[in-house]
Amino acid sequence: MWLGERVTGRASKLDGLIVHDIRIDESDDAREIIVGATDLKRWEWELEDGASNAANATTLAWASLTDRGPGWAVTETMGLHVARRDPLRRAAIAALPELLEIAWEIHDARLTLVEARAKLVGRNLRDGSEP
Repeated sequence: MWLGERVTGRASKLDGLIVHDIRIDESDDAREIIVGATDLKRWEWELEDGASNAANATTLAWASLTDRGPGWAVTETMGLHVARRDPLRRAAIAALPELLEIAWEIHDARLTLVEARAKLVGRNLRDGSEP
């Protein structure tokens, strides 16, 4: 159940989380892909303040993959940046598997940072749509 469903009895477009930050760090020995999500209200506040992709909004949940190349298992890491009793905590926890799948999508398609951001930043994690 999303926050808006508890408060209003019905969900609205502003109740879910949204992909707002993608980072791809490449070095000689590894490629790390990080995907972060925030709630739609924080996303809107950042856009209203003139941020082009709202990357400055607080990340509530994130997932990363680290690929060290052939012979190494790809490391999957997920985390939360949301307080224990924050009403958005359940939504952040529920978003973790989808964030990890998005990181795998970037990995498998070998997307560049520009391609990944153009394709995926703004994805609504409730239904896969853009805001």
